Amino acid sequence: MKHMSQITLSNCPICQCDDLLQKGPIHDRSISQESFQLSQCQDCGFLFTNPQPSPDDLWKYYESENYVSHSKTTKGFINFWYRQVQRLNLKLKLKAIHSFVPRGTWLDYGAGAGDFIKYIRNHQLDIIGFEPSKTARTTAKKYGIELRPTTEISRVRKKSIACITLWHVLEHIPNFQEILENLSDLLMSEGILVIAVPNHQSLDAQIYGENWAALDVPRHLWHFSAKDIEAIAKSLSLELLATKAMIFDSTYVSLLSEKYQNGSKMAGIWNGLKSNISAAIKSTPYSSQIYILQKKGF
Repeated sequence: MKHMSQITLSNCPICQCDDLLQKGPIHDRSISQESFQLSQCQDCGFLFTNPQPSPDDLWKYYESENYVSHSKTTKGFINFWYRQVQRLNLKLKLKAIHSFVPRGTWLDYGAGAGDFIKYIRNHQLDIIGFEPSKTARTTAKKYGIELRPTTEISRVRKKSIACITLWHVLEHIPNFQEILENLSDLLMSEGILVIAVPNHQSLDAQIYGENWAALDVPRHLWHFSAKDIEAIAKSLSLELLATKAMIFDSTYVSLLSEKYQNGSKMAGIWNGLKSNISAAIKSTPYSSQIYILQKKGF
């Protein structure tokens, strides 16, 4: 991949501190094979890719069949495994959040190939979907799922949405704070904002270090911890109601991590299991977590 334009951040996006510690290099082992640096805020601890591709060039790092959430590929053991557990994962997603959601329309932001949209509609719930990638929207359309470009989000009436979901989306959005503010404005009173992101403080992240697949630079611009999500919720005047586990993510990420370092599938399965056990027993974070935020009043 030829050299892309980059932007360098001099301040932490969450607390605006300018004391940043550089880390890396971290390699993009999925698509470009390029190397990137991370910055960590010395005040609040937020970790982010820095420098990062400009918004105009970022899409080029997604144009690959290897990027499984934008395709339906089952090539290779890991993609096959991903598809096999996907339906169960969708079931667990709905179970984790449904009881918190008031009656009304749902909105999935960054819908990928539309799998969550289809699953929710099959449960007789009203949902609309937005996705920035034309490739992903085209894939979704082949399976009968119409998604709107995220540029059309302004057409949604404010205070009209019961639940907004971002499944492994927030870490990809350059202007994530602006987007979250806009999405929060769409929520009705008692409406729910659901954010699912990897957690770089999980045991599997510690095991794999720079080879941890969920770093996924440069597509993952931001690397969140629970503390970061709590700070974001506070800035949006949203209440954090609950934190839930995404139990399959640790195995998927560990399998990918083993692949990147020429390890074994069994080691990936075992490390994913260890990460979940550590989270359940020692209260370390899960590899990925769901944060359920609620809008109180108007």
